[in-house]
Amino acid sequence: MFCSNISIPPIYSVFSNSFSAVSTFMPTTFMPIFSSFSRAPISPSFGNNFNWFPSFNFSSFIPNFSFSLPSFSSITSSVSRAVSSTISGGQKVSVSSANQNSSFWQSLGYNAEKGLKLAKDAASHVVGFVGRCATYVKNAISRCGLGAYTSGHGYQMADVLKNNKNFKQISPEGVDLKKLPAGCVLVFGRGKSGYSSSYGHTEITTGTGKAVSDGITNNLRKPSAIFIPV
Repeated sequence: MFCSNISIPPIYSVFSNSFSAVSTFMPTTFMPIFSSFSRAPISPSFGNNFNWFPSFNFSSFIPNFSFSLPSFSSITSSVSRAVSSTISGGQKVSVSSANQNSSFWQSLGYNAEKGLKLAKDAASHVVGFVGRCATYVKNAISRCGLGAYTSGHGYQMADVLKNNKNFKQISPEGVDLKKLPAGCVLVFGRGKSGYSSSYGHTEITTGTGKAVSDGITNNLRKPSAIFIPV
């Protein structure tokens, strides 16, 4: 924009009430102002470089914004613990022995020790319903030493437990499901009580009016058969 060897016309100075060349008026007038923005000396002459404009050094005016990012290790650790808890029984359910000593269940040969053990084991492995109720029920029975693991779907647990000496089948008719003791295995036929028309369902009671398999059943439905531990 600016070229060297230019002719500068005189300008009327309000300070001296006379005309003076801009080359003498501008630098001397603005030198105190511009000097505060530059650490280099300012020359009042134009010369070939027209250098009366100061070189602004803004480094002294810009604050240092350097900072370190916060550590997310604690957040990551918390998330990891939460995921781990959910996978390994994060859905907590209590087990009760409140109904185990009922004379009615004793008359049927109900084994309180086996029932409580089975219910506690099943409850400690709940992960949420993933469509594997039979697998979780049979694994719990196997871990407690109450029967070998066999393949099959939920509705097929009736045939499996009929041949298991650790369980006894009773009719669900007239039974208050909310008062079933811990460790009873409920078996639902295909399509029974709204469960799968292909696989049925099976679960283990907790003695608290609930039942568990891979997930937690809060509202018990009438099963096709009930097997109590004996």
